[in-house]
Order: sequence, then C-alpha cells, then structure tokens
Amino acid sequence: MDIKLEETERAIDDKYPEFRRSQRERKPSVRYPFNEALSATNEELTYDEIKFLPEEKQSNWKNAMDEEMLSMEKNNVWDLVELPEKEKQPIICKWIFKRKRDGEYKARLVARGFMQKEGVDYTGTFSPVISMPSLRLVLVFILQENLHSYVMDVKTAFLNGDLVEAVYMSQPQGYDDGTGKVCKLKKSLYGLKQAPRQWFHKFQQFMNKVKFKQSTFDHAFSFEKKKVER
Repeated sequence: MDIKLEETERAIDDKYPEFRRSQRERKPSVRYPFNEALSATNEELTYDEIKFLPEEKQSNWKNAMDEEMLSMEKNNVWDLVELPEKEKQPIICKWIFKRKRDGEYKARLVARGFMQKEGVDYTGTFSPVISMPSLRLVLVFILQENLHSYVMDVKTAFLNGDLVEAVYMSQPQGYDDGTGKVCKLKKSLYGLKQAPRQWFHKFQQFMNKVKFKQSTFDHAFSFEKKKVER
C-alpha cells in the first residue's frame, strides 16, 4: 500500500472513529429471513487482511478485484485527471471482499461516502423502495390471475446511474498508476450518498421509455395497462 495513502486512511480513521469496522456480532434479521438468506455470506475481509492469506486464496481475490475493475472500465465509471487546485483532497475508496455461500469470491470497490460534503459533492439522497403492502398486492394478483412471476437482477446496478456533481476519488488500492492523478467520477459508485437515488432515476427513465406508468401511491412501483383476452 502507498505510504501516503496509508497515512491518509489512518488520519480518516482518527477523524471518523465511528466509521471503523464494527466488532459486533452480525445476526440475520428476524423480520425478513428470506431476504437475508438470499444475500447471506460466510466470509468478509479487508484489503490488508487478504495480504496474509495463502497464495491460492490471494490469487482468487485478485481475480475478483480484476473482474470488478473490468466492470468499472466497461461502465466508464471515471476519468483519471489532475486534482483541481480548489479541491482540498479527494474522497477515499476501499475494497470490500465477501465469500458467498456458493463459493464465489466477490470484490466490490466502494467510495467512503461519509467524506462527502452536502451541497458540494451531493444534494438529494432519497430513493424510494417498494413497500411491503405493494409487494403483497402484486403477489396476490399473480395468484388470483394464475400468472407467472419473474425475478431479474441488474448486475452492477448503481454503476448505471449518471453522476451530476463533480466528485473526485483516490485511485483504488492495488491499481494506483503512480501518476498522482485522481478519479473524476462519472457514475454513481457504490458508497456515494446519492448512488441509490441516481440508479432509481436511471431505472425509472427506462420504465417510462417502455411505457410503464409510475404509481402515485408507491413511486417504486410501476405498471403497464393493457387489455388481456380471457
């Protein structure tokens, strides 16, 4: 790890002690056990911890990191630029590693959003989430009409959201080219305060384009009106 970056991260931990990794034992939510089961993982590591693992595991995590960086490149998430003089310092990013129950190695690059300044790096942050009553209503309708339901997952969803504000971020650990340049973000990277909001706007634009109407009662729910022959 670069010495300057290590010193910067240590200073951040001193300034924001409440954002350090919690040592509290994590327990599944008793309210939504099904959701917890879908996203459950049995291993979670940091960048520094990985360096002490056996070579085989280090190689697996490195491949996962390469895959994540490839996603960043494909989605055109940032441009490498010189940090403007008016900017005091870029926000820091970090790696989050998770080993899923199916054995998959997953590396995710996230921005430390708590370093963002309201009114400078972001404005709005609210993003609607479908309510449980709306979801239950849809499921009841599916059963009543004997319909089929499908679940779709959008890979690297947040990276589709366009970033409006000028946000500068340090280069990722393990991929710093040594030029001293920073990443000027163009997409809503995970960890940014406005990331969920920007993804929702992008998704809603698509739903409008395919003629789905947004509910006035639940903005996270869209539907299409069409006549069905019985």
